Amino acid sequence: QASAMLRRLQGFDVLKGFRGGPAVDLEALAGTICRVSEFAADQKDLVAELDINPFVCRGSEIVAVDALILRA
Repeated sequence: QASAMLRRLQGFDVLKGFRGGPAVDLEALAGTICRVSEFAADQKDLVAELDINPFVCRGSEIVAVDALILRA
């Protein structure tokens, strides 16, 4: 589902490589999205909000630059 969601993004073409950079490893990005989703679901009684912005993606390197987790 995460992979399909990524492919529907209006800016999907940027993930194929931007300004000479490598294409984003879509499997790695989709896996990261799934793990964050699983964390939020597992911690639903403790987490009111979860915001990650931005993710910096370069090849298979996926880094959350900033995140905010608000307790329930």
